[in-house]
Order: sequence, then C-alpha cells, then structure tokens
Amino acid sequence: MPAGQRAEIGRMLRAAGVVPIIDESIVDLPLDGQVVPEPLGRHVPDAITVGSVSKSLWGGLRVGWLRVPRGRAADMAASRLKLDLGVPVLEQLVAARMLQAAPEILPQQQARLRAGRDVLLAGLREHLPDWRVRVPSGGMALWCALPRPGSTALATAARAYDVALAAGPNFAAGGGLDGWVRLPYVLGHDQLEQVAPRLAQAWADVLAGRVSAGRDDRRGPQPVERRIIA
Repeated sequence: MPAGQRAEIGRMLRAAGVVPIIDESIVDLPLDGQVVPEPLGRHVPDAITVGSVSKSLWGGLRVGWLRVPRGRAADMAASRLKLDLGVPVLEQLVAARMLQAAPEILPQQQARLRAGRDVLLAGLREHLPDWRVRVPSGGMALWCALPRPGSTALATAARAYDVALAAGPNFAAGGGLDGWVRLPYVLGHDQLEQVAPRLAQAWADVLAGRVSAGRDDRRGPQPVERRIIA
C-alpha cells in the first residue's frame, strides 16, 4: 500500500473511530529494492500493529510482538497472561540479539527469498504456463490464479506427488478462492525446482477427473524425501 493510500486509509479509520489491528509481519521483506512506506500506525495513533521475527529474520524462531498505545499496554499484557506464561526466556534473548543484527540479516534473507521466488516462477512458466501469476515485489509466497476453480482438489491430488500445500479457501474468511493457490518460495532451490513439475502432474489429474476435493487418490511417483510446500 503506497504512502498516499496509507494516509487516506488512516484518515477514514480515525474519522470512524475504528481501532485497526495491522499485520505488518512481512513489511521488512521488499525484494526489488523499493522503499518500504511508513507504518500505517503513524496515521492511526490508536492502532495495534503485529510483527514477527519468524517472517523477517528466521522461521525457526516463533516470536512475535505487538505495538500498542501506552493506554492499552496494561490490558493487552493482562490478556496475554491468560493464554500462557509467556515466550521462553532463551527464545526472547535470541530474538533480541537477532533484532540487533537485523541490518546484516535482512539483506541475506531478502536475497534468499528473491532467488527462491525466481526459481519458482521459472518452473511455473515452463510447466504451468496457463496459471496466471503477478510477480510479487515482496513477501514470501506467490498467489497463482488457476485456469478454473480446483484449488481444493489440487491440494488433494498434490499429496500423491509428495507436495503438501493449502487450498485457496483456507485463506478466505467466508469461503471462495478455490480458483487460487498459494505457493511459498521459502524452501531451498533443490526443492523449489521440483514444485512446478509435480504440481503439473497433480493438476493434470484434477483436469482429467482422476481426483476431486476430499478424496486422496495415491497416484504418481513416490520419492524418498517428502517435499513440503506449505
């Protein structure tokens, strides 16, 4: 969302008295050298902003944070303690150290994701050219528009080729999105190079009616190492 649009959204939220919860957990992952706009919270002082170390720095460290106005901090902390006793101290210390080293870590993370994005895009262009993909300038995943609805059936068919992915409706609040599939590019290149060929086989099964949503037909090659996509 560009800076001008953020300011306009902020103006409307303030006028309506809305307190937004803003997920900016991947805001630090621009992949094409663009400047990241100022936080939306700057335009809505009462906003609650969500961030995560696992997205920007290291997926193995499941530590996040909230930025809240001072007047809400006590209530938010009290609500948090009702869930559990908190994040383990060791993980908090690692997160703090990684945040200090973010200027060195982020460029490496961005370069790794940029290369993974390009590997996955090349495979889709070769093996699934009729899938429409808008190249993202940031983040960690592609959104692919299928030629016809069938994302749920594709997720079922892909298991036969040792590809685990989430169907589009999993990302829709009220259903829908069965014509879309989300493909993260966070894995190593050797794994990403196998995604498109295997999905092409799974998609062919869907188009031929050999698999439908909710039925797991075990067809296709069974490699030794399982490839997890999402």
